[in-house]
Amino acid sequence: MSRISLVGLAVTVLESIIMPFLLVGILRSCRSRLQKRRGPRVVQPLYDFLRLARKQTVLSDETGPIFKNAPVVSLTAYGLVALVVPWAGLPAPISADLILFVFLLAAARMATGLAAMDTSTAFGGMGASRESALSIFVEPTLVLALSAVAIYQGSPWLNALIATPVSTGGSAYVLPLAVAAIWICAAAETARMPIEDPVTHLELTMIHEAQLLEYSGPRLALMEYQAGLKLTVYYGLIAQMLINEIVIKTPITRWAATTTIMFCLVVLAAIIDTVLVRLHWRKLPDLLAFGLAFSLVACLLAALKG
Repeated sequence: MSRISLVGLAVTVLESIIMPFLLVGILRSCRSRLQKRRGPRVVQPLYDFLRLARKQTVLSDETGPIFKNAPVVSLTAYGLVALVVPWAGLPAPISADLILFVFLLAAARMATGLAAMDTSTAFGGMGASRESALSIFVEPTLVLALSAVAIYQGSPWLNALIATPVSTGGSAYVLPLAVAAIWICAAAETARMPIEDPVTHLELTMIHEAQLLEYSGPRLALMEYQAGLKLTVYYGLIAQMLINEIVIKTPITRWAATTTIMFCLVVLAAIIDTVLVRLHWRKLPDLLAFGLAFSLVACLLAALKG
């Protein structure tokens, strides 16, 4: 492995540890300020992680090995996701195509869903069922949106996101449609408005959080960290799509631009969480269908090259 690859790997790993806590902290702080509340500190997610990591784990007698090992399995999947996607503006340490990215996300979702059903609780099963129902729309949308970008970039490999585009036709329409589709996917995957209320305490309206009700201690800390890591990768992916037409001469410049856009996206997410209300469960397929339509049109425009 070359020296540049080692530096890229070190930067990616370091940011994968720091950025999830930082972005989640900024998001919560901004949302609180917009609601005229003092809110938590920006570094509070890190303190929460350390506090949960020191606590004792409480396990139900109904849980089995799937529930106990699911946090490690899903963390492994999300860790690989962070290593195959150039979300930080630098080449990913592991070269992979878009299918592997979607597969790893699905594997993590499957592990979390099986763990929720392994608890034998009504809310765990309900959350797993709803998460699986949403994935029917999210996964095709993500595949089509990334395929549109792959056609535009001229390569299905994820590292092509930070390369010079090959296609010049239809870019004014392909990229905005793909970004809109992936933003809807990110809202569904990271439990954001209007898909899910991230601060709700009403179990009947939970989707993602309903699958974590039985977790405690270090396992809950891992699940919370994974949620922040997933948000980081999604926003970093969107950032690459937003700046891939800008002439970036040095990796440092692209890294700085990526970090700035990610912070802006977090602030935008906080604003959306404040001004929007959660949609009724029966209305969610309509919203997700828009994302699927955006990605399909983007893919067709990219294939036809405008």
